[in-house]
Amino acid sequence: MVHDPNSDVTIVITRMTQPLTQFGFGLPLLFGTGVDVPYTLCADIAAVEEAGFAVGTDVYKMAQAIFAQSPRPERVAIFGVDLEAEGDEASVTIENAAGTASLTITPDSEGALAKSKGNGVKVVFVDSGGGGLSASYTGGTLTIDVGDATPTFASIAAEIDGTTGFADTVVTGGEVEFTKDDLAVTGTLEGGYDDLAGGMVVALNRLMRSRSDWYFLLTDQGGPDEIKAVSAWVAANQRLYFVRPNLSVANTVILAGQLASERTAIMWHDDPDLHPEAAWVGKCAPYLPGQITWKFKTLTGIAAAEVSSTQLADLHAANCNTYLSKYGVLQTSEGMTTGNEFIDVIRSQDFVEARLAEGISRLLFLSPKVPYDSRGIALVVAEVEAVMQLAVRQGIIAVDDDGNGEYTVTAPEILDIPVNDRANRHLPDVYFDFRLAGAIHTVRVQGVIRV
Repeated sequence: MVHDPNSDVTIVITRMTQPLTQFGFGLPLLFGTGVDVPYTLCADIAAVEEAGFAVGTDVYKMAQAIFAQSPRPERVAIFGVDLEAEGDEASVTIENAAGTASLTITPDSEGALAKSKGNGVKVVFVDSGGGGLSASYTGGTLTIDVGDATPTFASIAAEIDGTTGFADTVVTGGEVEFTKDDLAVTGTLEGGYDDLAGGMVVALNRLMRSRSDWYFLLTDQGGPDEIKAVSAWVAANQRLYFVRPNLSVANTVILAGQLASERTAIMWHDDPDLHPEAAWVGKCAPYLPGQITWKFKTLTGIAAAEVSSTQLADLHAANCNTYLSKYGVLQTSEGMTTGNEFIDVIRSQDFVEARLAEGISRLLFLSPKVPYDSRGIALVVAEVEAVMQLAVRQGIIAVDDDGNGEYTVTAPEILDIPVNDRANRHLPDVYFDFRLAGAIHTVRVQGVIRV
């Protein structure tokens, strides 16, 4: 603001340039399970080794396969956690708000809670104001109700001992009391895995709290239990998971049927030293969603898989992919997820969803006010239109013979919106529809030869 006390004019300029975090769709994460390595962005293979993944490790080999492609991602993210096979015992420390003592809670000795709940267990103190001290465990939450009591750590431990799933408790800090004023304490039960698959999920959950800017997930584990666990995790976290199972064709087909996930892509190969799934991501990740299909891609440094025609048919019927030679050209097959959807479709869907959320959020955050009238609705519609036009330019949305994107965006008239929605400042029923551009994968040509 510029203000001259001798002037009748004051100039106020507000910068509307604050960027919102924009989710990317080209960054692979390589997750290793044998060594602790902090989340690191690496621009070359030397940086991967320097960060902690030695030459010869699977993460190193995956990074090498990615960086060998042209084009290739500018960077990869790497992350490692040393997950012991026997796992960690879940525990949480609950501190008195006054900071004078704490109680450590662990699951039962048979690990039932650890296996079923992982690190999703919350420990919460409440004060119902009557009924005395009690503890209960339901739906992933351990609730300690103070009631009208003034409990000690020992009395809390005794109540927890009586709940299903919590048999072992450790009391520390003597008889220091929790008073009702000190009950603003919430803990989350960390760890809680007793096998490699569970540990991978715990590690990924921890990572997502601090770094979620990556999209493609690859790990150094190819066993069925680990693949199932990670596949379920990506389905809940809107990522794409690429994996080369350490399994025969027959067992890979069985696994794919069990997964049936639109966010897990299997790349089968018979050579355990190669990482075609990483090379595939390296080749395709640099392209924007909508610009490519994942079929027909030649991968540098990857030999064709040894697979019979029968095995190939079985893999494709199970929505798996492999690497083969057709007409003398090495190429990836199908480009499918195990959920019977094309990889590029899922990526395009995620792109449209993310850009819509970002655009509308930016409008709401950076505008002094978006009025609840025809003008405000038009501003929201304009944000949706902008994403549709971007999707047309990237090849996600099909175009007609005149080059116009085949999409529609509609919104309700202001007086057609229920009064309750308007009172709650909720705009419902903004709707879009578009025809997917897709890609041509097979062609049939029919002709007649005459004399």
